[in-house]
Amino acid sequence: MLLALLAACAPAPSPAPPRAGSNVQPAPPELPGVPSPLPNRVVVVGAGVSGMSAAIEVLASGADVVVLEREEDLVGGAANDASLMIFSGSSEQAASGVSDSPEQLLAEWPSFTGGDVSDAWVQRFAEENVPDVHDWLQAMGVGWNGPAEDPSAGQTARIHSIIGGGAELVTLLRAHLPDDAVWMGVEATGLAQDASGRVVGVEWRDVATGEVGELRGRGVVVATGGFGWSLEKVREVRPELADVVLTHASWEGADGNGLDMLLALGAATQNLAAVGLYSHALRCPTDATVEMPVPFQFDVPWVDLAGSRFVDETLRNDFHSAEAIVDSGGAAWMIFDAPLVPGGLDCHTDPYSFVDWGDMGAVEGDDPEGLADALGVDGAAVAAELAAYNAAVDAQGGDAWRSSMTTAWRVDEPPYYALPVAVSVAKMFGGIDVDLDGRVLRADGGTIPGLYAAGELTGMAGGSLVGDAGFTGSLSAVVLGGRVAGRHAATDRVFR
Repeated sequence: MLLALLAACAPAPSPAPPRAGSNVQPAPPELPGVPSPLPNRVVVVGAGVSGMSAAIEVLASGADVVVLEREEDLVGGAANDASLMIFSGSSEQAASGVSDSPEQLLAEWPSFTGGDVSDAWVQRFAEENVPDVHDWLQAMGVGWNGPAEDPSAGQTARIHSIIGGGAELVTLLRAHLPDDAVWMGVEATGLAQDASGRVVGVEWRDVATGEVGELRGRGVVVATGGFGWSLEKVREVRPELADVVLTHASWEGADGNGLDMLLALGAATQNLAAVGLYSHALRCPTDATVEMPVPFQFDVPWVDLAGSRFVDETLRNDFHSAEAIVDSGGAAWMIFDAPLVPGGLDCHTDPYSFVDWGDMGAVEGDDPEGLADALGVDGAAVAAELAAYNAAVDAQGGDAWRSSMTTAWRVDEPPYYALPVAVSVAKMFGGIDVDLDGRVLRADGGTIPGLYAAGELTGMAGGSLVGDAGFTGSLSAVVLGGRVAGRHAATDRVFR
């Protein structure tokens, strides 16, 4: 059935009627010896936030659009579980008395991302995140709580949480596309090129039936997300993670299929090693690749392989804490005592008790030295760290790692326990290199004609926003990159 419907939109010996209610018109017939003209259509691969933003922009620019989504019953991808966006100079900030601006964001940018403020994409994001993302989404009905502070967004309160969460954002974006513009359960398997090397369409496969075909257009926007779910790809670009136990904190559809598709055409990449790692959860006892939260992990001390504290445990949403674990040997434990033994924990919605953690590296000791011995780390170091930590808690000041101990709890009532902190792969801040129009670049700096990319596939926007660290609220960059790519794919002058 789907084969017949899609075939109506591909070049054919004679015109075919469009699908009922479709905004997609069939291509003109191909004449002998004369190449068939490309339809006034942009094909978008991926119905995540970036892909849907691109598709909305395509329609606004006067072209038709078809979005191919591999999932059979869900759009939005990773954004369904996201809720945070970053803005510099929003109406919410003004109403809260927070002074912010593109210039202030640029001034802080290197300190929390390591990014280069002279980079064109960094400058564009600073200038356009409010008018082209905040105001554009607000006009669609998106609202925000905040602003709030976050160390991974700079020193200014600029994190905005979406009212209704990411699922609400996904719903509102989908509502701005015609019902039949998004073809569910259709996977892009390759990109079609003409004799000149221009990308003129997408090769597709129906996930349910296995049927295959080709859909042509004046341009193609690939917005398939990152590659965080492929731990093999992650370790390939970050070889120092080879022996680190990694868990998933990304969308399971982020397997790098779009990355592979574009690399096959000679696309260049940018900053691939900028993998956003979190350390805000524990490993599931029955599946070491799944993370799950525990209620107190930021209020107790963490120690590394040397038995020493090594990071500010309150940096709960900061990529630097996970990198600190990697730098200190790739493993860390949170230490707590009897009053803090957790109750039920959930993994895959199944409850687990603390005893289930034995096979995952949880250990117990009657005193700090005994706990350290069970961990295989220096007992004197652990005892000294706990004593210093407890003294700082009593003083309610700070210590060498934390500026404040007001949320910390004493750890001094035996038995003592330690749980391994999970290092979770969350986001890709590097990816396919694109220019300021969203056009995919080759290694020699030229472009691949007709081909655009956006979203996490491009490191959120451009692949060059950050240096060695990510940032909270990157969903804002995903929307901006999608809009840019969709607009330029629809108005590419080569086809005029």
